[in-house]
Amino acid sequence: MQNILSEMSEKGTIREACESSLINFFQDFLQEIETAGGEYEVQPGADVSSLTVPFVMQWLAGQAHKPLLASELQEFKITLKFDHECTLRMPEHKICFPVVSACAKTITFPTAHMTNYDAFTFTFMAFSRRSYPERLTKVLVITSEYLMLIKVDIILKSFALNCYLKLSMH
Repeated sequence: MQNILSEMSEKGTIREACESSLINFFQDFLQEIETAGGEYEVQPGADVSSLTVPFVMQWLAGQAHKPLLASELQEFKITLKFDHECTLRMPEHKICFPVVSACAKTITFPTAHMTNYDAFTFTFMAFSRRSYPERLTKVLVITSEYLMLIKVDIILKSFALNCYLKLSMH
């Protein structure tokens, strides 16, 4: 966490308190997946995910390992930003995900959707699965009524079959 730069709001504000909580959630989450040894469980009874700290680092910064040279380590920084305005921009939406720029080594957390550790974990896990579809076994489809799990392979096979049938008819 010593290589994390946070773009914080004014000290003493509600926004700054929210941002501090998100940083703590992120740190706790990384510690949890590190101690889980590559088998991190989202919630009791849920599918076990293969999230590891190197996987998260690869996703965030484009490299799975900590820089080895002291000069590279000193220059290596990940910037955390916070989006407090998503509900103003899109009042009807139910969830939004962190925005990652691996080249810029920046992640922007949507504060409205990560108000406690459980919400942070849920949003982060849903996002990491969405970001890496080749590692995905299920897609989270979120509606205002309920959360439905749909198998990705069924969706992809159905789509491929429909495309094939349409092409073969012409």
